[in-house]
Amino acid sequence: MQIAIAGPRPGKLSVAALVVGVAVLGLAEPAQAERPGWYANPSTAGHPQVGATVLGSPGGIKCEPACVGLVHEWTSCTGPGAAGADRPTGGLPFDGRPAPGCVVRVRGDLNYVVRPEDEGRHIQLHVIATNYDCGNVRTDGGQECRYSSGQGYSATIGPIAGSVATSGSGPGAVVPRNLALPLISGLLRPAQTLSASSGSWSGTEPLGFSYQWLRCSSSLGGCPPIPGATAARYKVTERDAGARISAIVVASNQAGSMWATSTPTDVVGATGARAGSVRDVRELSPVERLVIARVVVPRSVRSPGTAVLRVRVTDRHGVLIRGATAAVSSEFAGVSTASARTGANGIAVVRVKVRLVRVVGKLVLTVRALKSPRDRSPAVKRISLPVQT
Repeated sequence: MQIAIAGPRPGKLSVAALVVGVAVLGLAEPAQAERPGWYANPSTAGHPQVGATVLGSPGGIKCEPACVGLVHEWTSCTGPGAAGADRPTGGLPFDGRPAPGCVVRVRGDLNYVVRPEDEGRHIQLHVIATNYDCGNVRTDGGQECRYSSGQGYSATIGPIAGSVATSGSGPGAVVPRNLALPLISGLLRPAQTLSASSGSWSGTEPLGFSYQWLRCSSSLGGCPPIPGATAARYKVTERDAGARISAIVVASNQAGSMWATSTPTDVVGATGARAGSVRDVRELSPVERLVIARVVVPRSVRSPGTAVLRVRVTDRHGVLIRGATAAVSSEFAGVSTASARTGANGIAVVRVKVRLVRVVGKLVLTVRALKSPRDRSPAVKRISLPVQT
């Protein structure tokens, strides 16, 4: 199998250059990359039906220092397999196990339209992640790199049912499309009732909605459906203690169906935490980005003095994020760079010291919200403060 890799390439040397590198430059031994692993398994969502669109998620992938290649394959299998459920707790790195008798149907797409030839079979998502690591930079500017790949498999869905008649679809009808994810509200305690909103949708009216509640492992080991939980409301049970709750909402009209999955709640316990109130930054997938929802600043700052900023961080759905890093910096000399982590209220209190800064007008500060020190796509907001000397 060939994997297209973007990023640093292994250096190429002639024999003469290699001899010089070893004898004179002390060529570093190429470093072997750590094999990628999954802290949240690949997963799929959708109806096991011919013609339905199955949505895939690559899961949470750990790559050090970075993932330089990611390949998605949809496989059609003769039998069921729950590779995602076989992940050892805390097991990094992890190679899943494919279901028996699988053939590759599509490569390179996170969505898969179930084919007529899949009827009676099972669908599985296969993810190949590639990591790289390099030795020390030589004095001639070259580098030697080695690559390592890891594989993860979702649990299968199936067996695939036959196609649904579409004779009732009207001309020009548009399949539903999700605009905003469903949200879960309620107290996360046994015997309490949770409610799932339908989210926001486009598509030809009228739209009908159906629901399936999921019980997610607290270690992010998968989200199997809860038997019989198919209404818009769900009563929490003792079995849910220590787990997270999510819900799939299916929107249907005369043109077809589409679905969306809510963000998992916090862990169900006896504390009475409210669903959807906060997410831990470690639960975010690699592709999810943070949002700086609000920055509360003083009316002015003295020089010298200290400016106290309160930075509220959320995900793109407005859910508060716990454990994110809020960093504040400035291009002006004499202004310290400071950072703090967000608490359970999604707010970080950052104290920036200002030492004898002479500026005309206002002091400009840059606020960044990061998932980790290696976050290459932080949320960024610029603010300005009047300075009093």
